[in-house]
Amino acid sequence: MNDKLLTLRTIYEKGNLSQRELSTELDVSLGKMNSLIKELCIDNLYNRDEEKITDKGLKTLESFKVDNAVILACGMGIRLAPLTYEMPKSFLKINGQPMIERQIEQLKEVGINDITIMVGYLKEKFDYLIDKYDVKLVFNEEYQDKNTLATLIHAKEYIKDKNTYICVSDVYMKDNIFHKYEFEPYYSAAFLKDVKNEWQFITNSRQEILDIMEGGENAYCMMGPAFFTKEFSNKFLDLAEKYYELPQTDNFYWEDVLVRNFDILPKMYAYKQKIDSMYEFDSLKDLKSFDEEYNETGSETLKYISSVFKCKESDIIDFECINTGMTNKSYKFKINSDKHTYICRMPGEGTEKFINRKDEKKIYDLLKNTGLIENLVDFNDETGFKISEYFENSKTVDINSENDLLKAMSVYKQFHNMKLKVNNTANIVEKINDYLKVMKDNNIIIMYSDFDESLSHMDEIVKYIKKFKRTEVLTHGDANPQNIIITKKGTKLIDFEYAGMADPLSDIALFSVFVDFDINKSLELFDMYLNSEGSNDLILNNVNVDEAKTLIIAYMALGAMYDSIWAMCRSALSNADYGYFNMKMYRYFKNCYKYLKENNIL
Repeated sequence: MNDKLLTLRTIYEKGNLSQRELSTELDVSLGKMNSLIKELCIDNLYNRDEEKITDKGLKTLESFKVDNAVILACGMGIRLAPLTYEMPKSFLKINGQPMIERQIEQLKEVGINDITIMVGYLKEKFDYLIDKYDVKLVFNEEYQDKNTLATLIHAKEYIKDKNTYICVSDVYMKDNIFHKYEFEPYYSAAFLKDVKNEWQFITNSRQEILDIMEGGENAYCMMGPAFFTKEFSNKFLDLAEKYYELPQTDNFYWEDVLVRNFDILPKMYAYKQKIDSMYEFDSLKDLKSFDEEYNETGSETLKYISSVFKCKESDIIDFECINTGMTNKSYKFKINSDKHTYICRMPGEGTEKFINRKDEKKIYDLLKNTGLIENLVDFNDETGFKISEYFENSKTVDINSENDLLKAMSVYKQFHNMKLKVNNTANIVEKINDYLKVMKDNNIIIMYSDFDESLSHMDEIVKYIKKFKRTEVLTHGDANPQNIIITKKGTKLIDFEYAGMADPLSDIALFSVFVDFDINKSLELFDMYLNSEGSNDLILNNVNVDEAKTLIIAYMALGAMYDSIWAMCRSALSNADYGYFNMKMYRYFKNCYKYLKENNIL
């Protein structure tokens, strides 16, 4: 790198240090520092007699002023679950401060006030930063489908023709490595003993990056911010846009473009940092390596688990996300001194608006000794958090396996024939009306131009169902393969959030809707139910087999309408986006209605 300009910048930032102090600061020999000072004086950039930078020197520095910074903060940080399901990874607190706030303050400390944050996942969480730090937020709508190459393309107007810091939001820097003036493009480099899957720099004696290779040990690797000069920014963006247009680059990091084009880009340097001065946290294990007593995760999930097991958060190990459903997320974990494995269910954002956890807890209590549910450790009926024992060698239902489908229908038949009663309802029509009220109360915009017509078709279906005076029992209400666990100890039902009194035929219909079975396949499913062990008196009360089959199709239509409206509400009232699911269910409703109409059932 340009040692002469670096010396000038150090004098500007640190004041009149001795040559020995300057040599230590810049990690060069005392002899070389003496030569650098002489060069500055010869070029009239520094006046040794007056011990100050000359006007020409100040003007020279100003020509290298950093214009702005772009912070990339779109990703989910999935490896740090469950923390990152509750907050962006960059909001993780290190020494009591969110990493992204520390980085913003470090930038502002050196006079860089034009800061743009590229956001995606949990974008709303970043909003307060606008008021607190006067930053800009730019939403990258492709954050779920593409990697940081796409993020940089969406940020191009903040990079082109600028001297720009390209920062990542989830790196903790002990020291402030930012400067008001930068002279050459660089990528910061942290020394790692175990490189694993990291990219390490191959450099010459001037720290020019000659190549980048993956893996190894005891090497300086990519970590932290990069700096683009105007020349580098423009040439890099031209290349990046060409790569972005290619279909095979959706998973590209912006660094993939860098690695492939060292030979045609302006030279970039490795800015080597002090050992143990920069940290990137990819797991809870990384956090604990940084601080064994780390207890500032801010995670409600870990807080809940530690309270149930009366342990420290650091005692919770082997965390693994095993299900990210549309309502909840589930994690497998262990406790240090415990041989058992457990499952924690974390309720999804906004579910408290739709689900009565106290009702669900009562159902779990009702089923406690039936052998049909998991072994419950704890259920918090205020929050909906739940811990149960993990069944080793278990699996959820494979809808392509006839044997699995038979087990699913068999456990539902066993469940229904218990004829349990509760106070809450799972009647699909009542649930639909509840959600329609939610839509009205929250002024949720309905995008379907024929929605009123579809509601009138729904009324026809409801009128048909009411002709049959069906017996209602406790039903699951959320019949999908993820909620049926096949274990060595039998088939179990889990998660009764939507359970309540309803026609047992509705569970078969809802299962069919969830897995997108067509009508013929759904009726085959009903035959499996009928042929499984146990009495059919309940399922066929007041109807024959053919009538029961038409009712299943009618419930499939209602179930699809319910799911469509549910998805509209969830999308509008939380950070979730269920737009495609909503459309698919709305079409499913129409197809079922069309079948009922064309076969003169309605």
